[in-house]
Amino acid sequence: MTRTPRFHLPDELLIGYAHGALEEAEALLVAVHASLCPICAGKVDAFERMGGALLSAEPAAGVGDDLLARTLAQLDALPAVAPEKPLPKDPVFPAPLVRLIGTYADIPWKRALPNVLVYDLPMRLAGVPVRLRRFDAGSNIPLHTHSAPEHDLILTGGVTDNRSGDHMLRGDVSCNDERHAHTLKIDEGEE
Repeated sequence: MTRTPRFHLPDELLIGYAHGALEEAEALLVAVHASLCPICAGKVDAFERMGGALLSAEPAAGVGDDLLARTLAQLDALPAVAPEKPLPKDPVFPAPLVRLIGTYADIPWKRALPNVLVYDLPMRLAGVPVRLRRFDAGSNIPLHTHSAPEHDLILTGGVTDNRSGDHMLRGDVSCNDERHAHTLKIDEGEE
């Protein structure tokens, strides 16, 4: 049986995703979480349908008689695109991450601290690298704050936020900002 995440992204991010208004890194976060969370996937679908209903309520715009011909000509001018190969199944990375960077086993992790490995994704958000972090099982993350909003999505193992007491597992999202000082405890037995 698959566990439904208990901790979710704010609706503002889900709405932005549904309307195509997010930065690449934020869109990836929503896509990965929604692939693990039927609740948020349902919300995204509802927000998309709401946007579609609003658009369909708008009066039709007039177009020139040659629009279809010009559009078809532009499509004919595009290079042929090879069909997408099926994505490999990965026990840790959901499809949106596999599509972007490959499988978990293929990641060239770099040691950042004695108990932390990192991998920078090929994107930035407001000039800040977006990264995957891998903590050794049983690690304690010391007291720290954040200089900007931070969203952490748990992909494997579990973590307890000692400020809130929340225990988060696969698919859960931890949202913190400059108001939150906290320590974390990575579960024993799994990174």
